[in-house]
Amino acid sequence: GFLLGVAVFFGFIVFSVSGFRGFPNFSERIFQEAGISPQEITDLFGSVQNQKSDCVSPLVLFQFHSKELMNGKAEVYENQNVKDMFERESGENIKVMYRLDYQGEEYILGITESKMCSSSEKGFCSCFEFGNL
Repeated sequence: GFLLGVAVFFGFIVFSVSGFRGFPNFSERIFQEAGISPQEITDLFGSVQNQKSDCVSPLVLFQFHSKELMNGKAEVYENQNVKDMFERESGENIKVMYRLDYQGEEYILGITESKMCSSSEKGFCSCFEFGNL
């Protein structure tokens, strides 16, 4: 009886492991329900991970200052050289730029028709496409 029980138990374990396809990825399912493809998720996290150490993602700047930006209270920034740099890097016309502080550093957030771009005083950081949201 005991050996038969152990054999059945190990048989069940082997059967279970052979059918195991990995743990469910709940965050991936949430993104899929929201209509965001795995490639867009990769692009989003890749842009955040590839930041230079003295840079902040435009998405982080936007989230951190969302109330000011939405209420029209963020400081509008005007500098033709920075505007030209954003337009060159994004390939689109800049609609508006804002000067924003983040963790004691000053950054510029440039917004086009479909992208947000960020810059530190040392230069261009990155752009984030709204289509990824």
